[in-house]
Amino acid sequence: MRGRVRSLVLAGTRLLLRGDRHECPCCGGRFARFIVRDDASRVCPRCRSRERQRVLWLYLRRELGIEASDARVLHLAPEPALHERLRALPRLRYETGDLAPGPLVDRTMDVERLPHEDDSLDLVLCSHVLEHVADDVRAARELARVLAPGGLALVQVPVEPTQARTYEDFSIDTPAGREHAFGQADHVRIYAADVIDRLRAGGLDVTLVPYADEVPAELRFRCLLADRGRRPGSDIYRCAA
Repeated sequence: MRGRVRSLVLAGTRLLLRGDRHECPCCGGRFARFIVRDDASRVCPRCRSRERQRVLWLYLRRELGIEASDARVLHLAPEPALHERLRALPRLRYETGDLAPGPLVDRTMDVERLPHEDDSLDLVLCSHVLEHVADDVRAARELARVLAPGGLALVQVPVEPTQARTYEDFSIDTPAGREHAFGQADHVRIYAADVIDRLRAGGLDVTLVPYADEVPAELRFRCLLADRGRRPGSDIYRCAA
């Protein structure tokens, strides 16, 4: 019942926001405005993509040519907006994984102990996963292990730009304590710019890609990609083994 009510509300919202000023690259929906959430993020009224997902899809399409690719891809904790596009690509060898089963999950797995063979994947998508993971350096080591020569892991994490170093405290082990300390009950740290060092400690060669800054301004506006100061979780860390 709740899902049906939510669908009806979304359908009404789409009608109210119909227009042609903005376009979601994930689903192709066109609207006068997007939904603005309490955290100021702007959500597509059709597929509910957020800024970070629209940035990642644009990068996959424009820079990696994903729509024509036959790459072996692992998508960790798949987001619906991206999953729908990637699953539909006929040549892509696409698999999803998460700690818990779900309708978008092909098989359960732990990023700290991936079930894949060495050098077996061409691309791993890991967006807003590592802030949930106890040992993120070990997870980075696993990403490095499973990537084939020339393969990439595209990592996104929320970053607090005012912090000098990543904050974590594993003595905080209750949902309420973590929500107070880290902003979300299932987060275990708040990343700072030194996230690059943590990924490199796992054996990855890391390049920071602030991709929303690199696309033309008109595309950034049309797809509602947040300005740099407002998108601490949209930047892409391009990682090679």
